[in-house]
Amino acid sequence: MQWFGLGTVLIWTEGTEPSSPRAMPSDARARLASIGRILPSEMSARLDLANAQVLIDSGQVAAALPFAERAQAVLYPLVQSPSERRQAVFPLARVLRDSGRHDLADRWFREALRAQIEGGQQSHPYTAGDYVGIARNLMMQGKHEDALALLNSAPKFQAISGEGTLNPDRYNLMIQRARSAVYLSAGDAKRALIEFPYLSLDEPSDRPEALLILGQAWCESGDPARGLEALRESLVAMERIGDDDRAPWTARLRAVVGRCALLVGDRSDAIARARQARAAFTAQPEVSPYYEAPLIKLEAALGIRIVTTR
Repeated sequence: MQWFGLGTVLIWTEGTEPSSPRAMPSDARARLASIGRILPSEMSARLDLANAQVLIDSGQVAAALPFAERAQAVLYPLVQSPSERRQAVFPLARVLRDSGRHDLADRWFREALRAQIEGGQQSHPYTAGDYVGIARNLMMQGKHEDALALLNSAPKFQAISGEGTLNPDRYNLMIQRARSAVYLSAGDAKRALIEFPYLSLDEPSDRPEALLILGQAWCESGDPARGLEALRESLVAMERIGDDDRAPWTARLRAVVGRCALLVGDRSDAIARARQARAAFTAQPEVSPYYEAPLIKLEAALGIRIVTTR
């Protein structure tokens, strides 16, 4: 099969340029429709795949799901190499995970990892993302022992340079950071701090997630003031990315910030964060219960149940 890239699609749009990178797939499809172009099924599926990636990256989980399912249904039977197989299934796995369909997500995350291994990429730095994808999906279901076992089975990944990466061991640190997150999710904040790779804080693109884990661990291990500072920095960084207001990971982080704020006695900030989080989950309820869990705990601690309308 021939895998058409978005560059090809944009050439077909006769020079139309999107208003933003995240708008590109939709803009291309609309332009093609307006000039009466009919895409080959493979290219149409490839465009669906790009749409799914754009939407899930910005937190629009419900909107991403049909694009991912259509793309996978067309592209998966046509793959001719392990790398194409991974491309066809990994976006769907992410969408299924974030929408709470964890069993199906596990199937496709593991398929993506198998494709990497069969393609001789078992030690490639990017394969760390496949291990973390499976482990995070398990963690979100409360399967902490399975998640740790999977992470502990990961190989040592090759060093990487370039791509703006400061630490050549970045992807091995990713595995360590995921391990810390699993301990935190399991309720062992002190072990999470022991496992936490502090070098992750030096990598700009990894710092927001690293601060989230570290801040929550500090909050839950008796140092909420320090934890709140880290969590607020993480939230500011995530908000700057420009994700959709309904992004479940941002809503979850706001609830975690609120809980930590309550621990330091700032009830008004805790209520404000809870309202923001509840608004996101009301607007997009079709997400994994994992994301809403901190908000439910925060509302219980506040003694209120926040109600918003869609």
